[in-house]
Amino acid sequence: MDDPNITMEEYIRLEEEKARRHGKVYNWKTATY
Repeated sequence: MDDPNITMEEYIRLEEEKARRHGKVYNWKTATY
């Protein structure tokens, strides 16, 4: 996460949108980093 102006929530939402565009679905509750 390079942008200090973005919250973790927004970051996760952006990643979810990206994942959906690529045909993948992430479950962030069980995701490990």
